Amino acid sequence: MNKHILFVMRSLDNPELFTQAEKEANKNSALTVYADADCAKHGAPEATYAAYAAYTAAIYTAYDGVDTATATATATATTATAEYWVNEFFERSGEDKQTYINEVERSGEDKQTYIDEVERLKEDKTMNKHILFVMRNLDNSELFTQEEKEVNRKSAHAAYSATVAAYAGSGAAAEAAAAAVAAEWAAEWAEYWVNKFFKRAGEDKQTYIDEVERLKEDKIMKDDKYNKTVTKGHGYKMILDVYDVLDAFEVTCPALQHLAKKALNAGNRGHKDTLTDLDDIIASALRAKELEIQRQFKKEGYK
Repeated sequence: MNKHILFVMRSLDNPELFTQAEKEANKNSALTVYADADCAKHGAPEATYAAYAAYTAAIYTAYDGVDTATATATATATTATAEYWVNEFFERSGEDKQTYINEVERSGEDKQTYIDEVERLKEDKTMNKHILFVMRNLDNSELFTQEEKEVNRKSAHAAYSATVAAYAGSGAAAEAAAAAVAAEWAAEWAEYWVNKFFKRAGEDKQTYIDEVERLKEDKIMKDDKYNKTVTKGHGYKMILDVYDVLDAFEVTCPALQHLAKKALNAGNRGHKDTLTDLDDIIASALRAKELEIQRQFKKEGYK
């Protein structure tokens, strides 16, 4: 459902429902959605025109430049014009106007219901996987293969096409368009469209940045086979490697150190399977036993 058209229809139903500032915000938001749809239309004129209709309807809803003498006449004219563009939206978008009318009647004059619904939709929204992919790639251009980048690009465009088909001219279509274009372009333009996405979606960019950092840390931990993140009380985390463990337990025998290194990651080091590592562990244990015997002989005065 197009939030700008729904806003206009609710305002037409009750002109006192929204403040002038809220009407201006709706108008400006509709303009940015239209601008993005026009930029990314790629042969979708109906979707672009629907976005334009929503924007124009929002303009006339927000209009307040009247004086006392002409207030009634101007208000009537602007209302009629807003209604005209609402009808233009439905003609171009193919959406069912009755669904919107039912929603207006359902919400009635209860403004809090509208606010709660907007907040609920924000909470339900999941992280956009295409934008997250692009941001991870911008952070490290060697992270993904060209094939993986191509898969993300095609998936983003498929999501955009599906969103336009279902929600032509809506904020969701603009968000999907920004994600699709971001997946298409090189770094300098990708960053521009990533920012466009966050401006249109209203999502918290820092949440995505934090996720990029978390995934980057996870990848480092997976790539470095001897590093492990240990979580202590109150969520405190520390990164330990096998040498930290050996030092903590004061393991000084080189054969036991070698054994521990293999035992802590048997079969996961890439170049040897588990059985081979176990054979090496046994050999290291036998060598450690030999060294311990030699140390005891030396300690007792034998050579």
